[in-house]
Amino acid sequence: MKLRDIFGLGLSWQNLGLLTLILVDLAVVFNTLTVAMLNKKLVLHSTYIQLTGLLVFPYIIVPYTDTWSMFFVALYLFIFVLANKTEKLYLKIILTLFLGITAAFACFIKPSAVIPFIAIVIWWLISTDKMFLRIILLTFTLLTFIGTTYTLSNKVSEQNYITITPNKSKPLLHFISIGMEGTGGYSLEQDQAMMRAKNMHERNEYSLKRIDKNLKQIGPVGYIKWLLFKQKNNTADGSLGWMADGNLAEATPKNWIQNIYYTTGKYIKDFQFVAQLWWIALLTFIFLGFKNKTSGVQFFRLALLGGFIFLLIFEGGRSRYLIQFMPCFIILASLCYPNTSSLLKGFLQVIKNNITYLKKADQISQK
Repeated sequence: MKLRDIFGLGLSWQNLGLLTLILVDLAVVFNTLTVAMLNKKLVLHSTYIQLTGLLVFPYIIVPYTDTWSMFFVALYLFIFVLANKTEKLYLKIILTLFLGITAAFACFIKPSAVIPFIAIVIWWLISTDKMFLRIILLTFTLLTFIGTTYTLSNKVSEQNYITITPNKSKPLLHFISIGMEGTGGYSLEQDQAMMRAKNMHERNEYSLKRIDKNLKQIGPVGYIKWLLFKQKNNTADGSLGWMADGNLAEATPKNWIQNIYYTTGKYIKDFQFVAQLWWIALLTFIFLGFKNKTSGVQFFRLALLGGFIFLLIFEGGRSRYLIQFMPCFIILASLCYPNTSSLLKGFLQVIKNNITYLKKADQISQK
Protein backbone atom coordinates (compact mmCIF):
# COMPACT_ATOMS: atom_id res chain seq x y z
CA MET A 1 0.00 0.00 0.00
CA LYS A 2 1.42 3.36 -0.98
CA LEU A 3 1.97 6.07 1.59
CA ARG A 4 -0.21 8.48 -0.34
CA ASP A 5 -3.05 5.92 -0.23
CA ILE A 6 -2.84 5.93 3.57
CA PHE A 7 -2.55 9.67 4.17
CA GLY A 8 -3.99 11.02 0.94
CA LEU A 9 -0.69 12.74 0.22
CA GLY A 10 1.68 12.65 -2.70
CA LEU A 11 5.29 11.73 -1.94
CA SER A 12 6.53 15.30 -2.22
CA TRP A 13 9.09 16.85 0.12
CA GLN A 14 6.51 19.42 1.23
CA ASN A 15 3.84 16.84 2.13
CA LEU A 16 6.26 14.56 3.95
CA GLY A 17 7.62 17.63 5.74
CA LEU A 18 4.06 18.41 6.85
CA LEU A 19 3.73 14.84 8.15
CA THR A 20 6.99 15.31 10.08
CA LEU A 21 5.68 18.56 11.58
CA ILE A 22 2.50 16.85 12.78
CA LEU A 23 4.37 13.88 14.28
CA VAL A 24 6.85 16.10 16.15
CA ASP A 25 4.04 18.27 17.56
CA LEU A 26 2.15 15.15 18.66
CA ALA A 27 5.32 13.90 20.36
CA VAL A 28 5.37 17.14 22.37
CA VAL A 29 1.74 16.57 23.38
CA PHE A 30 2.38 13.00 24.55
CA ASN A 31 5.56 14.02 26.41
CA THR A 32 3.56 16.67 28.25
CA LEU A 33 0.78 14.22 29.10
CA THR A 34 3.34 11.75 30.44
CA VAL A 35 4.86 14.41 32.70
CA ALA A 36 1.35 15.41 33.82
CA MET A 37 0.61 11.85 34.94
CA LEU A 38 3.86 11.63 36.88
CA ASN A 39 3.79 15.13 38.38
CA LYS A 40 1.07 17.66 37.46
CA LYS A 41 3.05 20.52 38.98
CA LEU A 42 5.76 20.16 36.34
CA VAL A 43 3.58 20.45 33.23
CA LEU A 44 4.41 24.13 32.75
CA HIS A 45 8.14 23.47 33.15
CA SER A 46 7.95 20.65 30.61
CA THR A 47 6.09 22.93 28.20
CA TYR A 48 8.79 25.61 28.48
CA ILE A 49 11.55 23.04 27.89
CA GLN A 50 9.84 21.63 24.81
CA LEU A 51 8.78 24.92 23.23
CA THR A 52 12.29 26.31 23.53
CA GLY A 53 13.58 22.97 22.26
CA LEU A 54 11.49 23.24 19.10
CA LEU A 55 13.24 26.53 18.30
CA VAL A 56 16.56 24.68 18.05
CA PHE A 57 15.21 21.56 16.33
CA PRO A 58 15.41 22.18 12.56
CA TYR A 59 14.91 18.45 11.90
CA ILE A 60 11.22 19.24 12.22
CA ILE A 61 11.33 20.21 8.52
CA VAL A 62 13.20 17.07 7.40
CA PRO A 63 11.22 13.91 6.56
CA TYR A 64 13.43 11.41 8.32
CA THR A 65 12.96 8.14 10.20
CA ASP A 66 14.72 9.47 13.33
CA THR A 67 12.16 12.25 13.68
CA TRP A 68 9.16 10.05 12.84
CA SER A 69 10.19 7.42 15.38
CA MET A 70 10.31 10.11 18.09
CA PHE A 71 6.50 10.30 17.93
CA PHE A 72 6.07 6.55 18.40
CA VAL A 73 8.53 6.48 21.30
CA ALA A 74 6.66 9.35 23.00
CA LEU A 75 3.37 7.54 22.40
CA TYR A 76 4.37 4.16 23.81
CA LEU A 77 6.05 5.78 26.84
CA PHE A 78 2.77 7.61 27.49
CA ILE A 79 0.84 4.33 27.18
CA PHE A 80 3.28 2.61 29.56
CA VAL A 81 2.90 5.27 32.25
CA LEU A 82 -0.88 5.34 31.77
CA ALA A 83 -1.06 1.52 32.09
CA ASN A 84 0.85 1.74 35.37
CA LYS A 85 -1.39 4.52 36.68
CA THR A 86 -4.79 3.03 35.92
CA GLU A 87 -6.29 0.67 38.50
CA LYS A 88 -8.71 -1.28 36.30
CA LEU A 89 -7.34 -4.57 35.01
CA TYR A 90 -9.18 -4.56 31.70
CA LEU A 91 -7.84 -1.07 30.93
CA LYS A 92 -4.32 -2.20 31.77
CA ILE A 93 -4.61 -5.13 29.37
CA ILE A 94 -6.03 -2.97 26.56
CA LEU A 95 -3.27 -0.42 27.05
CA THR A 96 -0.55 -3.09 27.00
CA LEU A 97 -1.93 -4.35 23.68
CA PHE A 98 -1.55 -0.85 22.24
CA LEU A 99 1.87 -0.59 23.89
CA GLY A 100 3.16 -3.64 22.01
CA ILE A 101 1.68 -2.45 18.71
CA THR A 102 3.10 1.07 19.01
CA ALA A 103 6.55 -0.19 20.05
CA ALA A 104 6.59 -2.50 17.02
CA PHE A 105 5.86 0.45 14.70
CA ALA A 106 8.64 2.44 16.39
CA CYS A 107 11.08 -0.42 15.88
CA PHE A 108 9.93 -0.88 12.28
CA ILE A 109 10.63 2.77 11.47
CA LYS A 110 13.89 2.98 13.45
CA PRO A 111 15.28 -0.20 15.09
CA SER A 112 17.08 1.72 17.85
CA ALA A 113 13.73 3.22 18.91
CA VAL A 114 13.02 -0.13 20.57
CA ILE A 115 15.53 0.60 23.36
CA PRO A 116 13.06 2.43 25.68
CA PHE A 117 10.66 -0.49 25.09
CA ILE A 118 13.37 -2.90 26.23
CA ALA A 119 13.71 -0.68 29.32
CA ILE A 120 9.97 -1.18 29.92
CA VAL A 121 10.39 -4.97 29.72
CA ILE A 122 13.36 -4.87 32.11
CA TRP A 123 11.49 -2.54 34.47
CA TRP A 124 8.54 -4.91 34.72
CA LEU A 125 10.90 -7.86 35.24
CA ILE A 126 12.88 -6.28 38.09
CA SER A 127 9.97 -4.63 39.91
CA THR A 128 9.07 -6.23 43.22
CA ASP A 129 5.34 -5.51 43.59
CA LYS A 130 2.35 -7.33 42.00
CA MET A 131 4.47 -9.94 40.26
CA PHE A 132 1.55 -11.95 38.82
CA LEU A 133 -0.05 -8.82 37.33
CA ARG A 134 3.26 -7.73 35.81
CA ILE A 135 3.73 -11.14 34.18
CA ILE A 136 0.26 -10.88 32.60
CA LEU A 137 0.89 -7.36 31.31
CA LEU A 138 4.35 -8.27 30.03
CA THR A 139 3.00 -11.35 28.25
CA PHE A 140 0.28 -9.39 26.44
CA THR A 141 2.75 -6.65 25.51
CA LEU A 142 5.36 -9.01 24.08
CA LEU A 143 2.78 -11.07 22.19
CA THR A 144 1.34 -7.99 20.48
CA PHE A 145 4.84 -6.65 19.80
CA ILE A 146 5.94 -9.91 18.16
CA GLY A 147 2.66 -10.28 16.27
CA THR A 148 2.76 -6.73 14.93
CA THR A 149 6.43 -7.04 13.95
CA TYR A 150 5.67 -10.27 12.07
CA THR A 151 2.70 -8.67 10.29
CA LEU A 152 4.68 -5.60 9.27
CA SER A 153 7.51 -7.78 7.93
CA ASN A 154 5.06 -9.76 5.83
CA LYS A 155 3.45 -6.59 4.48
CA VAL A 156 6.84 -5.28 3.42
CA SER A 157 7.76 -8.52 1.65
CA GLU A 158 4.37 -8.62 -0.14
CA GLN A 159 4.24 -4.99 -1.32
CA ASN A 160 5.35 -4.08 -4.84
CA TYR A 161 5.83 -0.34 -4.42
CA ILE A 162 9.52 -0.63 -3.49
CA THR A 163 11.72 -3.46 -4.76
CA ILE A 164 13.44 -5.21 -1.85
CA THR A 165 16.26 -7.73 -2.30
CA PRO A 166 16.62 -9.66 0.99
CA ASN A 167 19.98 -11.19 -0.02
CA LYS A 168 21.47 -7.66 -0.08
CA SER A 169 20.61 -6.87 3.54
CA LYS A 170 23.43 -5.99 5.93
CA PRO A 171 24.09 -8.15 9.00
CA LEU A 172 24.07 -6.98 12.61
CA LEU A 173 27.85 -7.41 12.79
CA HIS A 174 28.27 -4.79 10.07
CA PHE A 175 26.79 -2.05 12.26
CA ILE A 176 28.93 -3.15 15.21
CA SER A 177 32.00 -3.07 12.98
CA ILE A 178 31.43 0.43 11.58
CA GLY A 179 30.69 1.58 15.12
CA MET A 180 34.29 0.76 16.05
CA GLU A 181 36.13 2.81 13.44
CA GLY A 182 36.63 6.44 12.44
CA THR A 183 34.21 8.57 14.46
CA GLY A 184 32.00 5.57 15.20
CA GLY A 185 29.63 6.27 12.33
CA TYR A 186 29.06 5.49 8.67
CA SER A 187 31.96 3.92 6.78
CA LEU A 188 31.96 4.13 2.97
CA GLU A 189 34.70 1.51 2.76
CA GLN A 190 32.74 -1.09 4.74
CA ASP A 191 29.51 -0.21 2.99
CA GLN A 192 31.10 -0.89 -0.39
CA ALA A 193 32.49 -4.16 0.95
CA MET A 194 28.97 -5.18 1.90
CA MET A 195 27.82 -4.44 -1.64
CA ARG A 196 30.63 -6.55 -3.15
CA ALA A 197 29.99 -9.55 -0.91
CA LYS A 198 28.07 -12.36 -2.62
CA ASN A 199 25.98 -13.53 0.33
CA MET A 200 25.22 -13.00 4.01
CA HIS A 201 27.94 -15.43 5.09
CA GLU A 202 30.63 -13.35 3.37
CA ARG A 203 29.27 -10.15 4.91
CA ASN A 204 29.33 -11.64 8.40
CA GLU A 205 32.85 -13.01 7.87
CA TYR A 206 34.13 -9.63 6.65
CA SER A 207 32.58 -7.72 9.57
CA LEU A 208 33.80 -10.28 12.12
CA LYS A 209 37.37 -9.99 10.82
CA ARG A 210 37.20 -6.17 11.04
CA ILE A 211 35.94 -6.35 14.63
CA ASP A 212 38.64 -8.85 15.62
CA LYS A 213 41.35 -6.77 13.96
CA ASN A 214 40.26 -3.56 15.70
CA LEU A 215 40.07 -5.19 19.13
CA LYS A 216 43.55 -6.69 18.77
CA GLN A 217 45.03 -3.39 17.61
CA ILE A 218 43.72 -1.17 20.42
CA GLY A 219 43.51 -3.69 23.29
CA PRO A 220 41.20 -3.48 26.35
CA VAL A 221 42.46 -0.10 27.61
CA GLY A 222 42.41 1.36 24.13
CA TYR A 223 38.85 0.16 23.63
CA ILE A 224 37.73 1.91 26.82
CA LYS A 225 39.38 5.12 25.60
CA TRP A 226 37.65 4.62 22.25
CA LEU A 227 34.25 4.28 23.95
CA LEU A 228 34.80 7.55 25.82
CA PHE A 229 35.74 9.24 22.54
CA LYS A 230 32.67 7.82 20.83
CA GLN A 231 30.37 8.86 23.70
CA LYS A 232 31.59 12.42 23.20
CA ASN A 233 30.78 12.18 19.50
CA ASN A 234 27.37 10.71 20.29
CA THR A 235 26.28 13.43 22.71
CA ALA A 236 28.36 16.61 22.39
CA ASP A 237 26.56 18.48 19.61
CA GLY A 238 23.52 20.44 20.80
CA SER A 239 22.28 20.94 17.24
CA LEU A 240 22.01 17.12 16.99
CA GLY A 241 24.41 16.99 14.08
CA TRP A 242 22.58 19.51 11.89
CA MET A 243 25.79 20.65 10.20
CA ALA A 244 27.65 17.34 10.52
CA ASP A 245 25.19 15.05 8.81
CA GLY A 246 25.24 16.10 5.19
CA ASN A 247 23.75 19.14 3.50
CA LEU A 248 20.13 18.85 4.57
CA ALA A 249 19.19 22.43 3.69
CA GLU A 250 21.62 23.65 1.05
CA ALA A 251 19.12 25.89 -0.76
CA THR A 252 19.87 29.59 -0.85
CA PRO A 253 18.12 31.32 2.10
CA LYS A 254 15.37 33.71 1.03
CA ASN A 255 14.33 35.17 4.41
CA TRP A 256 15.67 35.70 7.92
CA ILE A 257 14.25 32.41 9.24
CA GLN A 258 16.00 30.42 6.53
CA ASN A 259 19.17 32.38 7.24
CA ILE A 260 19.04 31.00 10.79
CA TYR A 261 18.40 27.33 10.06
CA TYR A 262 19.71 26.60 6.57
CA THR A 263 23.23 25.21 6.56
CA THR A 264 24.19 27.99 4.13
CA GLY A 265 22.41 30.65 6.19
CA LYS A 266 24.00 33.86 7.43
CA TYR A 267 23.15 33.15 11.08
CA ILE A 268 23.77 29.38 11.19
CA LYS A 269 26.62 29.77 13.68
CA ASP A 270 24.36 31.80 15.97
CA PHE A 271 21.80 29.01 15.76
CA GLN A 272 24.44 26.44 16.70
CA PHE A 273 25.48 28.54 19.71
CA VAL A 274 21.91 28.86 21.00
CA ALA A 275 21.26 25.16 20.36
CA GLN A 276 24.36 24.26 22.36
CA LEU A 277 23.23 26.42 25.29
CA TRP A 278 19.81 24.72 25.26
CA TRP A 279 21.44 21.29 25.16
CA ILE A 280 23.74 22.11 28.07
CA ALA A 281 20.76 23.39 30.09
CA LEU A 282 18.80 20.20 29.34
CA LEU A 283 21.67 17.96 30.43
CA THR A 284 22.19 20.12 33.52
CA PHE A 285 18.57 19.58 34.57
CA ILE A 286 19.12 15.83 34.26
CA PHE A 287 22.56 15.63 35.85
CA LEU A 288 21.94 17.87 38.86
CA GLY A 289 18.65 16.10 39.60
CA PHE A 290 20.56 13.09 40.90
CA LYS A 291 18.81 13.25 44.28
CA ASN A 292 15.48 12.40 42.68
CA LYS A 293 15.10 8.63 43.15
CA THR A 294 11.39 8.25 42.35
CA SER A 295 10.42 5.22 40.27
CA GLY A 296 9.45 7.33 37.25
CA VAL A 297 12.80 9.11 37.17
CA GLN A 298 14.72 5.86 37.68
CA PHE A 299 12.89 4.26 34.75
CA PHE A 300 13.78 7.08 32.35
CA ARG A 301 17.38 6.95 33.53
CA LEU A 302 17.38 3.25 32.66
CA ALA A 303 15.94 4.02 29.20
CA LEU A 304 18.62 6.65 28.51
CA LEU A 305 21.38 4.37 29.74
CA GLY A 306 20.14 1.74 27.31
CA GLY A 307 20.23 4.29 24.50
CA PHE A 308 23.81 5.29 25.32
CA ILE A 309 24.96 1.65 25.45
CA PHE A 310 23.26 0.90 22.13
CA LEU A 311 24.99 3.81 20.39
CA LEU A 312 28.36 2.80 21.87
CA ILE A 313 28.04 -0.73 20.47
CA PHE A 314 26.44 -0.01 17.10
CA GLU A 315 26.65 2.76 14.51
CA GLY A 316 26.77 6.19 16.12
CA GLY A 317 29.33 8.96 16.16
CA ARG A 318 26.77 11.74 15.64
CA SER A 319 24.29 13.23 18.07
CA ARG A 320 21.57 12.91 15.41
CA TYR A 321 21.14 9.36 16.67
CA LEU A 322 19.78 10.79 19.94
CA ILE A 323 16.64 12.13 18.25
CA GLN A 324 14.61 8.97 18.85
CA PHE A 325 15.55 9.17 22.54
CA MET A 326 14.55 12.82 22.94
CA PRO A 327 11.23 11.97 24.71
CA CYS A 328 13.33 10.31 27.44
CA PHE A 329 15.58 13.38 27.71
CA ILE A 330 12.62 15.78 27.81
CA ILE A 331 10.57 13.86 30.37
CA LEU A 332 13.58 13.18 32.60
CA ALA A 333 14.71 16.83 32.52
CA SER A 334 11.16 17.93 33.40
CA LEU A 335 10.91 15.54 36.36
CA CYS A 336 14.38 16.51 37.66
CA TYR A 337 13.79 20.25 37.34
CA PRO A 338 12.71 20.87 41.00
CA ASN A 339 15.77 19.06 42.38
CA THR A 340 18.12 20.89 40.04
CA SER A 341 16.48 24.22 40.79
CA SER A 342 16.76 23.62 44.55
CA LEU A 343 20.41 22.62 44.26
CA LEU A 344 21.30 25.68 42.17
CA LYS A 345 19.44 28.00 44.56
CA GLY A 346 21.37 26.51 47.48
CA PHE A 347 24.63 26.93 45.61
CA LEU A 348 23.85 30.57 44.78
CA GLN A 349 22.87 31.19 48.40
CA VAL A 350 26.24 29.87 49.59
CA ILE A 351 28.02 32.21 47.16
CA LYS A 352 25.86 35.12 48.30
CA ASN A 353 26.59 34.38 51.98
CA ASN A 354 30.32 34.17 51.30
CA ILE A 355 30.28 37.50 49.45
CA THR A 356 28.38 39.10 52.33
CA TYR A 357 30.86 37.63 54.83
CA LEU A 358 33.85 38.93 52.83
CA LYS A 359 32.32 42.40 52.61
CA LYS A 360 31.77 42.52 56.37
CA ALA A 361 35.29 41.24 57.01
CA ASP A 362 36.68 43.94 54.71
CA GLN A 363 34.69 46.64 56.51
CA ILE A 364 35.96 45.45 59.90
CA SER A 365 39.57 45.41 58.71
CA GLN A 366 39.24 48.96 57.36
CA LYS A 367 38.06 50.17 60.78
